[in-house]
Amino acid sequence: MAQLAHIDPSTVGVQVEMRVGTRDVTNLLLLEVVVTNRGPGDMIVEDASDASKHQLRPRIELPVDVRALADPWNPDGSRPAADVRLARRWQDNRQVIFVHIHRLAKGATSRARILCTYQADASSPSLESSALSFFPGFMPEVDIQPAGLLRRPAKILDR
Repeated sequence: MAQLAHIDPSTVGVQVEMRVGTRDVTNLLLLEVVVTNRGPGDMIVEDASDASKHQLRPRIELPVDVRALADPWNPDGSRPAADVRLARRWQDNRQVIFVHIHRLAKGATSRARILCTYQADASSPSLESSALSFFPGFMPEVDIQPAGLLRRPAKILDR
């Protein structure tokens, strides 16, 4: 996970009106999640859309004052070699991003982006690893290794 952009006009003494959909925001934070298959073969998850297994999927918990403004999107789209989708959910007073791997060929990479905002009234800081929580999920024969901002999250979740 990486922070691609952080736009906070208040840090330079400027007041800008920004609107995403129907929501007025004072700052924007663009995050990117990259999933790469470094394993020995292709990965196909037959039940990737099964809602009953949602809690078993890898997930990222954003800081309590960060909220996604729109559904995550894949700038490269879904390809036969790389079909990984992100879903957002407001859960336990936090924004949670779930990673759904449908299909990922050996060596393939999928990128997804999330447009967020800090809810705080004061200026928004850059996102820090120590403010995130990460759950690698329970997927048989799959070893998920966090990178970027998720390399040293505040907490590795076990649920």
